[in-house]
Amino acid sequence: RSVVMHSAWYVEEDFIKNMIKEGFRLFMDIYLVTISQKYGGKHPVYFVGSVAANYQDILREVAKEKNINISSVIKEPIYN
Repeated sequence: RSVVMHSAWYVEEDFIKNMIKEGFRLFMDIYLVTISQKYGGKHPVYFVGSVAANYQDILREVAKEKNINISSVIKEPIYN
């Protein structure tokens, strides 16, 4: 099984949840916040893949902290 699916079982544990949140914060700080600032934060952001889909609630929570507008999260784009 993948790490994503295995950790999804334990996401309610504070340690796991905080680790996932911190990973999303780092990703957003490094990549999305700088782009958002450059373009005035007007454009929505789209996420694709199982990590974003499985942890969508946490991802959206962190995005809200960073004033990033997530338009949609798609787990398997090939089926959409």
